[in-house]
Amino acid sequence: MRRLALQVLLTVSMILVAASAAMAATAANTQITNTAYCNYQDANSVAQPQVSASVSVWVTPIWGVTVTPSTGASSGSNSAKVIYPLTITNTGNYADTYNLSSTYGSGWSSSPAVYFSSDNAGATPITSTGSVAIGGTYTAYMVVTVNPTALDGTTNVTTATATGTASVTVNGTAYPSNAANTTGNYTTTANGTAIIPSTGTGAATKTATPTSPTAGSTFTYTITMQNTGTKNTSGLQVVDSLPSGVTYPGDSSITLNNNGTLVSQTDSADYSAGTITVTVGTLAPGAIATITFHATASATGNYTNTANITYTGGTPVNPAVTTTVQAAPALTLQKTVNGSLAAINVAPGATLDYVVTATNATGAGVANNVVITDTVPTNTTYTTGSIVITKPDGSTVSGDSYKSGSLITTPAYAISGGQSMKLEFKVTVQ
Repeated sequence: MRRLALQVLLTVSMILVAASAAMAATAANTQITNTAYCNYQDANSVAQPQVSASVSVWVTPIWGVTVTPSTGASSGSNSAKVIYPLTITNTGNYADTYNLSSTYGSGWSSSPAVYFSSDNAGATPITSTGSVAIGGTYTAYMVVTVNPTALDGTTNVTTATATGTASVTVNGTAYPSNAANTTGNYTTTANGTAIIPSTGTGAATKTATPTSPTAGSTFTYTITMQNTGTKNTSGLQVVDSLPSGVTYPGDSSITLNNNGTLVSQTDSADYSAGTITVTVGTLAPGAIATITFHATASATGNYTNTANITYTGGTPVNPAVTTTVQAAPALTLQKTVNGSLAAINVAPGATLDYVVTATNATGAGVANNVVITDTVPTNTTYTTGSIVITKPDGSTVSGDSYKSGSLITTPAYAISGGQSMKLEFKVTVQ
């Protein structure tokens, strides 16, 4: 009987131990005490006092953490925040706090900004989870900011890591957390945007050369645009309706330069009833397109010309330029000898006084860089020191420095409408 009782007690104890092993992991720092009992009798079958023996063990920590999902993919426009929800689960047997960190690849020209948040709007940045109970979870949000210069369709892979920070002392021995889990392949794709700016860096412009042409002359309009975005333009087109009084001369002068490549243009395709229409189509990120064409204005005045630049998904851009068309100069030249326009009779030894007058008609446009030249005639001798030049403002300069050999040359002057300049010099008939 005594043997049977002892066997029953030992068998029950072993069953209890086996059952506990099949359950979830026991919390760390739990003391497990096991006591064995022995009942017996003396030789006269008299029961004796029960004896017992105990032993204790302490449960050490099993550190563990998972981060799910292990992969993810999303997209966003340049500078947008792309948010990935992550579930951090404590798979260990002791409460733990997890630091959150990330790494990222080199898919973009510079690393994206990455941080973690406790809310799905990315408004509350965090660097750790706070304490997570055994079997508990914590939801964090990894926020990836798409690089502002990332080209359309390019990707960058970000990883997230949860690292345990807890520590527990069990029966005098410290056990720091070694839990860590890294997920990968959170792939963010940039959704680029084509941008033709109207202001700031790379803004579309329109110019006229010269800025102040004369009536009836030909001048050149130039329209310049740049794609400062991260995606090719689509359907890029420029329409330029000439203002009243300005005409296209039909001289096949329409040109398109798309980032260094000349694209063939024809008057029949690009011009109709006072309107220039040029289809650029695709303009790559960072690329510059230039359109030029000639124009004329028959009358003086200010003419404002505005181009209309449109492209798919973009805001129309309207660069403009004002051209001041001025009157053309109307220069006449008169020469007298001894005050006479007609031929005169002189004897050898006579002095001849030549006066050459350049006059710009009243109301005419400015005549620039006007230079009068004359030559000392044959059979005459130049009179030293006789050169006098009257400038358009009425002041004079003189001297033999304006003579080289037999050639006399004035400095260049601008003569406004109604003004004149003169060259005077003397010779003696041989």
